[in-house]
Amino acid sequence: MDALRFAAKLLEFSLEVIPLFLLAVFIASALEEFLSTAIIERFVGTDSPVSVAIASTIGAMVPLCTCGMIPLAASLKRKKAHWIPLLAFLTAGVASSIPALILTLLLGLKITILRLVSALIFGFVVAYFAGYIIQRTVEEADVEKRDVHAVCPESEVCELCEHRTRKKLFSVPRWREVVEDFWLTVKDFAPWLVFSIVAAAIISAAVSQSFIETLLGNKNIFSPFIGALIGLPFYLCAGADVPLAAALIGKGASTGTIIAMMSAAPTVNIPAAGLLSRWLGRKGTFIYLSVCWLVASLIGVAVNLVF
Repeated sequence: MDALRFAAKLLEFSLEVIPLFLLAVFIASALEEFLSTAIIERFVGTDSPVSVAIASTIGAMVPLCTCGMIPLAASLKRKKAHWIPLLAFLTAGVASSIPALILTLLLGLKITILRLVSALIFGFVVAYFAGYIIQRTVEEADVEKRDVHAVCPESEVCELCEHRTRKKLFSVPRWREVVEDFWLTVKDFAPWLVFSIVAAAIISAAVSQSFIETLLGNKNIFSPFIGALIGLPFYLCAGADVPLAAALIGKGASTGTIIAMMSAAPTVNIPAAGLLSRWLGRKGTFIYLSVCWLVASLIGVAVNLVF
């Protein structure tokens, strides 16, 4: 590996991504002060396509990531939310968030719009398929009786979730809480962002373009299925997948592969699976994550056919 090229790419990605990441997280922390669960509750009580589409749209614009969305979804389920709109809200919200969209602008407006539109479709389709299966295979009473904090592991993620849950939603902004939420979010996601930046620099400096084109390029029809699994060992949330996506695009990865990765990576990963299993159980988690992977991959295939 060319050490000088690696160092140059590491510096380039860091200067591009880190300032925007901090800004995006601060904006999301401020916006979260105005979030009202009452608005969400209106659209998770019926399975009509309109309600599911609205729930998906609200989820995609909510300034929360996986560690915040799952406890919120668990809380809504305890209030008798229906599975299908609830999963639409959760799935679209994890695939797209305000910090993720802001950071994705580094990849261009087209990719950003595709990420948002794909997240809406992703949430809608996953909700109907996974929701239909889960509501027939998972004991609803077992899910609803679990306390919202039971889904949090004893880690910094739990600290972040508890902080968010304690806050009085739709209240006058409290800048102290905004700053605390900002700090907790940065502390939680910074290691994964750094990992993504380092991985992106390694790919740019050491991995051949022909290898990426063969594995993840347009000529490989299965590339989105591979892309949707890239985030499996990691916790790429809050736009932490953007540096990695930028490096892969630079080496010839197809647009559909990148969209599949961005849709699936925040959900289809081991840390999120652990969090979900505390709420949905092992069977429900396997069903949900399998459907997420498959739908994200098929969306990626469709994007490749169009673009």
